[in-house]
Amino acid sequence: MQRELPRYEQKYFFDKKNKYALLIPTINEGQRIQTELKRINDSRFSDKLDIFILDSQSKDGSLEDDFLLSKNVRAILTVFEGRQGSAFRAGINEALNQGYEGIITIDGNNKDNVEALDNFIQKLEDGYDFIQGSRFMPEGKHENTPIIRFLAMKLILIPWINLLSGYKYSEVSSAFRGYSSRLLSDESINIFRDCFVSYEFLWYLSVQAPKKGYKIKEIPTTRIYPKQGKLVTKISTLGYLDIILQLIKLTTGKYNFR
Repeated sequence: MQRELPRYEQKYFFDKKNKYALLIPTINEGQRIQTELKRINDSRFSDKLDIFILDSQSKDGSLEDDFLLSKNVRAILTVFEGRQGSAFRAGINEALNQGYEGIITIDGNNKDNVEALDNFIQKLEDGYDFIQGSRFMPEGKHENTPIIRFLAMKLILIPWINLLSGYKYSEVSSAFRGYSSRLLSDESINIFRDCFVSYEFLWYLSVQAPKKGYKIKEIPTTRIYPKQGKLVTKISTLGYLDIILQLIKLTTGKYNFR
């Protein structure tokens, strides 16, 4: 099956060391991605995960080679088209081609608790195919979540995905997730299509994983927005409307592989 991929370039700093890969999408995250990578490195997760940066042409100088090497990043992919979904398709393509048994994804804006990576790794070891990090389950935590976003998730997004999937998620919008290579390679799902440019990639996998009978687990995570200053987000007002359109397409089967 031919994979539809965005244009991207890859730069590797060292050979494969681990059986799981950590993919981090970024675009102009500045100090946030640097702090996040420092936290990951200080916690010695590079001994358990090979780190890939999926960068959508950042211009802020935050991802210089020397810095990435100092934080044990294995590779940086520069993605020239699309948004988060395109970046994930590029990164997953590289990871699968190199034989990783599972993949963990996390946003590059330093809002998630990287300490939870151990739990994701353990769940992959336990044989789960789709692990969703959740700030909303009883052991999870969130702080300073914008009220509009909170209501949109609780009243629209989560119920909508739950209805379509037949699975009772408490969280669907966080990209803090784990996937088995078995799920990501499933040709009947086929994530390698150019319809997956943005967040539709997340919604689609949330629906398809339970429908195809894969082993699913939610685990608690923490997501903290800054108390002051500019809101760390890539979603504008038009972005919310675009998400609604994505959900309509999901409901009508536009993303289903035929």
